[in-house]
Amino acid sequence: MIRTKKVTSTTRRIGGYSPGSQIRRVPTLTISGIWLAKAGFAIGDQTTVTVEKGRLLIVRK
Repeated sequence: MIRTKKVTSTTRRIGGYSPGSQIRRVPTLTISGIWLAKAGFAIGDQTTVTVEKGRLLIVRK
């Protein structure tokens, strides 16, 4: 069964650790929940993320 979950992207600030460096904001996604376990993911599992324009495919190894 395919289910859809809504996840909102947020921002994370990176950089700015040395004098003169720029702080940049980058998109961040955090996913968590019991639904991940029901989908076959467990704590400590390694995953592969395939990136396409407008789509991420997350697969447990």
